Amino acid sequence: MSAPVYRLNPIDRTGAMFGLGGAQVGVLGAGLVLAVVLRSAGVAIGWVAAPVVVALIGATVRIGGQPLLEAAPPALAFGLRALAGRRRWLAPLGVGQVGDQPPLPPALAGQTILAVDAIQAGFAHAGDIAVVHDTKAGRYSASLRVSGGAFCLAEDHEQARQVALWAEAQAAFCTESNPVVAIRWSEWAAPAAMEEQLAWLAEQGGDADDPAVASYRTFLEAAGPMAARHEVLVSIIIDAKRVAARSRGGKDRSAAPVEAVMRELRNYARRLESAGLSVVALSPGELARALRLRLDPGAAAVLDRRARTLGVAAGVVTVANAGPLATETAWSHWRVDGSFHRSFLVSEWPRVGVRAAWMAELVLFGGAVRIVALVAEPVPLRQSRRAIERQATKLASDAEQRERCGFRVSAAHRRAEAAVAEREEELVAGYAELRYAGLVVVSASSAEALDDACVAVGEAASRVGIELRALHARHDLAVGACLPLARSLAPEALA
Repeated sequence: MSAPVYRLNPIDRTGAMFGLGGAQVGVLGAGLVLAVVLRSAGVAIGWVAAPVVVALIGATVRIGGQPLLEAAPPALAFGLRALAGRRRWLAPLGVGQVGDQPPLPPALAGQTILAVDAIQAGFAHAGDIAVVHDTKAGRYSASLRVSGGAFCLAEDHEQARQVALWAEAQAAFCTESNPVVAIRWSEWAAPAAMEEQLAWLAEQGGDADDPAVASYRTFLEAAGPMAARHEVLVSIIIDAKRVAARSRGGKDRSAAPVEAVMRELRNYARRLESAGLSVVALSPGELARALRLRLDPGAAAVLDRRARTLGVAAGVVTVANAGPLATETAWSHWRVDGSFHRSFLVSEWPRVGVRAAWMAELVLFGGAVRIVALVAEPVPLRQSRRAIERQATKLASDAEQRERCGFRVSAAHRRAEAAVAEREEELVAGYAELRYAGLVVVSASSAEALDDACVAVGEAASRVGIELRALHARHDLAVGACLPLARSLAPEALA
């Protein structure tokens, strides 16, 4: 049996007209209208040409591969923040009592961590489950730790079967009435310290001169540089506006979104278990630990030592201590406590057909501390149909206009038309559609180490056919979108 080949549709860059986006066409139109108005008022020809030149610069000039209109807003916001002296943030002192909410920097502000009883939420295990409420966006999220078998070692047909089961688990969200607005898959990896294994070896009380003990110690020392720890978290995010806000047995109406996210998380966990995956809902302590490790990976060694004495089940990080103590926003990185982060957007996906395990080299890369995340938005069937019809009409109209004006219809344009046709066929066949965007966050203990780590991760990404673009001036926001919180990406970032 031949292994199936998957094709990721290219990002549509045909624009609204002649390859220009809607904003670019609007700026050009506004410049021409202003020029006509100025000319009608008898203004000198030099001043009349000024708005046209400015519009042309704004619509056509590119900086770092981005149109000026797209690059200017974040740069302007960064400049204003620097002028206002808001690049640095310090957590207020005196916070840290059990039960308090963590102080968070501006990029993460507004997130409240709630504890929901697992039994009451319909889960089989006792304890609490963490629910994050984004008070600014009115969204709620909950996360699962997911693990599976040796996917990369399975046969091609088995990999394809597991991919199909994973797709079915996401497809259930693509209905008109479902409150889930985003699904985030986030895989965090960091070099694994050998202290825990060496400490375990010492606790066994074996003779240091024993050949078996010496051999095992030698093995650990040799494997140390290559060992890596991986953790996969899957989060679902719901919009409170899409939840029926009704009183439930005298409960507060604000309880409805919490019940909705628990219901969706419970059903999602069952679908993932049916797909052969092991899932565990994160408790508030586990969520706090995940935030600490991702925001400041340098704290891993301390937390690991505490876990051996206090027990992981009890939680070594309280909710109040989940956030950082200090952050500093720079153009090329975001510093959190003792760690530097640089985020990247996946600007190009593989252009050729790929197999099920095509991302293995990037996901298994453990030479640096990094997060690989995918943020997806379920698209209801009716909305998918409207979007496909609108896109097909736009592409056909654009191709006709190009031919009428004597412009060549490019291969990229024809590929975009073919991609829309493929989407329509898949929709008719019963497949669900999700908009998605990829993010990669690289972390290091210094700015120099960060540069080296970014080069290494960029090379691993290029080997699997992914092109990364640094999100300068927005690294803090991108990191926040990769954390198990209730914040997602802006709609325009999704393919």
